[in-house]
Amino acid sequence: MAIEWVFDPAPPSGSRSGGSAAEYGFKGQIDTLVRETVQNSLDAGKLGENRVDIKYRFIELTDEKMQNFLDSIRWDSLRDNLESVTRNGELIQNAIHEMYKSNRLLLLCIEDRGTTGLTGSEQRDNDIDTNRFSALVRDELYSDKDTEDAGGSYGLGKILLWAYSAFKTVLFSSIPSICPSDKEGLRFIGRTSLPYHETKIDGRCSGSGWLGIKRTVENAGEFGRWAESVWGQEAVHHAFQCYLSRATDDYGLSTVIVGFEEPGEETRKVSELVESIKQSAMESFWPALTRGFISVTVTHELDGDLIREVQVNPTEDEQFGILADLLKEYDSNVLENKRRLDKTNDSAWIDVDIEVPERISGEPGTPNEPHKAFTGSVKVLVKLLNEDNNIDSIKDHIYRFRRPGMVIRHNGGSGLSISARPYIASVLCGIAAGNDVKNERIEHFLRSAEPPAHDEWRHDTKAVKANYNTLGIKAKLSRFDNNLRKAIRDLVSLPEKKGGTLPKELLKHLRFGDSSGGGHPRFLTATTEAQIDGNHWTFKTKIMRTKLDSRETEPWTAKIKLKYAVDGGSSNDVKAIKEVKCDEATTIKIHKGDALLEFSPDVSQANIVGITSEDDLPAIGTHAVIQINVDGEKGGFSNAN
Repeated sequence: MAIEWVFDPAPPSGSRSGGSAAEYGFKGQIDTLVRETVQNSLDAGKLGENRVDIKYRFIELTDEKMQNFLDSIRWDSLRDNLESVTRNGELIQNAIHEMYKSNRLLLLCIEDRGTTGLTGSEQRDNDIDTNRFSALVRDELYSDKDTEDAGGSYGLGKILLWAYSAFKTVLFSSIPSICPSDKEGLRFIGRTSLPYHETKIDGRCSGSGWLGIKRTVENAGEFGRWAESVWGQEAVHHAFQCYLSRATDDYGLSTVIVGFEEPGEETRKVSELVESIKQSAMESFWPALTRGFISVTVTHELDGDLIREVQVNPTEDEQFGILADLLKEYDSNVLENKRRLDKTNDSAWIDVDIEVPERISGEPGTPNEPHKAFTGSVKVLVKLLNEDNNIDSIKDHIYRFRRPGMVIRHNGGSGLSISARPYIASVLCGIAAGNDVKNERIEHFLRSAEPPAHDEWRHDTKAVKANYNTLGIKAKLSRFDNNLRKAIRDLVSLPEKKGGTLPKELLKHLRFGDSSGGGHPRFLTATTEAQIDGNHWTFKTKIMRTKLDSRETEPWTAKIKLKYAVDGGSSNDVKAIKEVKCDEATTIKIHKGDALLEFSPDVSQANIVGITSEDDLPAIGTHAVIQINVDGEKGGFSNAN
């Protein structure tokens, strides 16, 4: 039976749609698409039981191959509707023009295997039963995620598929794990998501149209038309023409985005897109990849020929391999529970408390049943890094994730203290840390605390408000984050060595001024020593004047100021210098806690020794250091008050 495009008629009320508003809530970058599609595939699989295999296929079509594809999706009818869009239709018209001008069409086919596929009847029977087909192909802002620990439950992620299509058109084929009673084999259908438009053939259309077998309801007029899926051998035929073929026992879903583009981004080469998807999958799903929950492959095909194939494997990556190895050590019970890391490449795990609020809704006897507030814990894995390695993209990052293995956040890890050494940390939350009742409840709470983008944990999501006693949740999440940072800080910060010279790792954080321009001499520091002596600091530094002119006759001055740096990376000016000695200086004065030194014009370097006041310097802390700033200028001083 022939397939055709069938568009929903506009309602009698005359209301019009400008397209889906949901797609504007996402950034139009490729990493967003990767996060949503991989997450959806993970949710459609059975975590811990089957590995989900995901493949991204960039398919370039030219000349005859392109035209054959367009014919197979009934392009003439679709184009008639595309070109009838007047509200915000310029981009669609431009895309059509560019396709014919370049004689090129780019498809992105996303395939998953080991998932449930598009199960469910053509239309929902009710709002209770799961219908993955309707959730993806028919409905708006509906989701059929089976569990609260799934990656998404808002029904927003699927909108991205159409957002990345220049023609707002997406095709599907699926071998469902369970078929409707009267169907079997492959299922095929397409959907375009357009604003309100009018055509001579279809009349006034609300926007959406489906590519399938046209059905009508007797005596319902124009509102009785709709398109249903194609099944069996006929579906196999259409899927083959649209690059959506699947084997008869190949359970899962194939999706083709027609006319792939990155919304709001410049057009890139396919080779760059392949690398971008690879990197995005690595950054967001390295835990799931490492634990074997998923595999991700990216390919580039040109007119049916394979140009390139890339397997995403964090263990083979120079930087993410460090994270993968750390997680493997924990899973293999090799990682030790320690409270201090001593040297580069040391690693450990620790527990950090998290407060879970009272749950007020749910079905008794199920994992998400109501429960009282309690304090649980997450597992934190930490490793000290070698700065000589290429670690810039992971250095000082804290990777937080739940059971699915999708990274929720990786920021907020820099500036723990002035003495913190470079590190990476992974925070295993909920069932990612272990499968027991407390971890299950942590999992459900954090899942509820994720907004649609799944990129943080918040106190004010709809799911939190619906399921939990919201009193104090914001403070609980804030304390969790603070406890997390403090625990990591204690692991990675250098220990205090009272009465002795500070280690080199800490001395590199002592900053010295570097004034230049405007006639000011430039200073460099050659050596630096600092130590804690009781309740004050002693410090030594050697400064060198690098802009020395033999014709100068004026003296020059240097001003030494202290900053007190504390945990968190912040620093404050302190007027705490008590005494300074320097043999090369002609005059030394202490002015309001700063040291002012005068030198004759022929002096190019000087050795300075000083001590701080016990009364004026804040309390000496384990992770606190002083910073010394040196500024110089021409001319001496005579009256410092």
